[in-house]
Amino acid sequence: MNCTTDNRSWTFGALLFLMAIAAVPTLAAEGYGYLDIITEPPGEKVTVFITGKNRSIRYETPVKGVRVAAGEIKIRAVKKGYETKEKEIKVEADTVTVVTIPLEKATGIPVADQVKMPTLLQDTGSLLIINLLGPVPVFIDGAEEPTGVGSFAVERISTGTHEIKAGKKKEDGKYPVEGIVEVCTKGYKLKVEISDAGIKIDPPTGCPPSS
Repeated sequence: MNCTTDNRSWTFGALLFLMAIAAVPTLAAEGYGYLDIITEPPGEKVTVFITGKNRSIRYETPVKGVRVAAGEIKIRAVKKGYETKEKEIKVEADTVTVVTIPLEKATGIPVADQVKMPTLLQDTGSLLIINLLGPVPVFIDGAEEPTGVGSFAVERISTGTHEIKAGKKKEDGKYPVEGIVEVCTKGYKLKVEISDAGIKIDPPTGCPPSS
């Protein structure tokens, strides 16, 4: 009787082990690829945000050999005096993807002003900032003055991507927490959680791909 019970336990355990082994190739198949980003005109220092799988990382050009999870990637290039440019690409596993982003001199209203008066420009959504860092300033879209301190709501903000920085500006010009979020459509409500680990969004899936 005990032998039968032991055999059943062993069989069940072996089945779980085999199921776990079978799942490994599926996860590994996603893999990683590499990004080279070239901005024009050449020689200009450009801030580049690379966003994939709900993670946004900031780089300064030149950007070469950046390891990213394979799949859909959003790239945003920002430089004072130039129009912000965005690209959506697909990175294949175990390959190097080269992306060229031409920049144009800025004209019209600066990005920072779009937060202050979005209704003049396009449809709007809203942000709920949950600041787990405490009463530290939060800057949206390059604003010189804090958009808010601690946790707060932005009831009207233009659709599209927005740059968020939190904390005290460091000597190298960067902030303790930086990232990009996207307000997908008119009426879209996005919760943005800021912590030492970075920026977390809810809904976590981000915007659906455009049809």
